[in-house]
Amino acid sequence: MKTLFLKRTGGGLNNQKMIFLALLIEAIEKNAPIALPYFINFIAKKRNKNLKDKFYFSYTYKFFHRDIDLFTVFDEKSANVFFSKYKIKINNYTTSRYTGEKHNPDKLFFKGESIVNEFLNNHDYKNRNIVIDFFKYFIPSAYMEKKIDYFTAHALPYDAVCQLRIESDWPLDIEDSWEKKPNSVNSTPLERCNHIFKKIKKTLPSLKTIYITYDKSALTCSFKDIENLARDEFGFTLKEKNSAVNNELTPKNALEASIIDFEIAARSNIFIGTDMSTFTSISAITKFCRDGYLPKDRYLYNLPGEGLFLDKKLDLNN
Repeated sequence: MKTLFLKRTGGGLNNQKMIFLALLIEAIEKNAPIALPYFINFIAKKRNKNLKDKFYFSYTYKFFHRDIDLFTVFDEKSANVFFSKYKIKINNYTTSRYTGEKHNPDKLFFKGESIVNEFLNNHDYKNRNIVIDFFKYFIPSAYMEKKIDYFTAHALPYDAVCQLRIESDWPLDIEDSWEKKPNSVNSTPLERCNHIFKKIKKTLPSLKTIYITYDKSALTCSFKDIENLARDEFGFTLKEKNSAVNNELTPKNALEASIIDFEIAARSNIFIGTDMSTFTSISAITKFCRDGYLPKDRYLYNLPGEGLFLDKKLDLNN
């Protein structure tokens, strides 16, 4: 049987996980070996305004900063338990690229997305146990765990984690986004924050301190302005991932920063997000697969209504 391979995954952290999950399930179904792909340090908006930027993205990023070894992301010993359980043989990438079966990451992403949707919607899904084991065994590497522990310790105490998706083009539902809402309601990032914070206050009035995850590169207002709004209008204290005093623990790239925020969200008892986000859905699945029971207190703010709604995707009896 030919080795299944692709050089690297693509997209943000959770898109890359779905690509890798799809590759593994295909290998199990075909009883085929795989070559381990690289994860990537995904940069959505590449600035090419000057010669320095052009050199960085054309050379330095492409050859030195893009590809991330799989076991920088995941714990190798735990991953090997998964490979052994499902009898997945790992072959050398260099050899496989000449003799193996190359896969397209975009096609694998759509397959991975359908796998996750089937997992959420069908308790009898044939690959349900594989999906559970994937999220159970593919845990952060010791290298990443040190960084996660550091930033968690420095953020504590907090009552909840909230993923703020307030970019203008961010989808609120299948055919809608912030920018398509009436200008009088949500025309600026701060007004969008105000909209979200109102829902949080109405549904969870006892919350005092919230850890915020957000796309720093896409934010068009200062985080300080959001902090001031949250404090002055709602009595919330906001926290975020701040730079480490110890340079060894500072995220080296966007992928590491995403892993830290993701793990803080997945381990939180209370999480607030949007059902149009893979960050929200995959963090809920991860918590369920690791803990072994349905997570409670995971809320959505993008559904119509004055308050938050419980995220019941994992509750197949609902």
